[in-house]
Amino acid sequence: MTSTAPLTETPSTIRARRDAARAWYSHQPATPPITVWALTGTPTGQPMLTAQAYGLGAYEALHRFASDASECPRTSGSNGDQEPVMDFSEPGRVSCVWRTGGVWVCLWATESAVSPMVELARAFAGRAA
Repeated sequence: MTSTAPLTETPSTIRARRDAARAWYSHQPATPPITVWALTGTPTGQPMLTAQAYGLGAYEALHRFASDASECPRTSGSNGDQEPVMDFSEPGRVSCVWRTGGVWVCLWATESAVSPMVELARAFAGRAA
């Protein structure tokens, strides 16, 4: 998911960032670190927070994070909220994307940080489509 110009913080973006970081770092003991969050807008003007997971095991951590319903950030129940899913649409990166409280959240890793398991996941995702 691509983004556009930077936006101003709102209570919703602050809450989404806090909840996402808390969920990321509490979901497993050896979680790869993430970069500082960037707040931009989607092409349609909706707020979007992005941070890069980096280091050994970043892809596997993203996948576990998206797959484990007990550890992922819960959506707020607002209209248009979405549960976390893996996104392979941008060349060179894999992402875990969700929407909560009207804010898109994207944790991502570069393909160079992923293991050979990414090819298996892509093949599986292609069959499910």
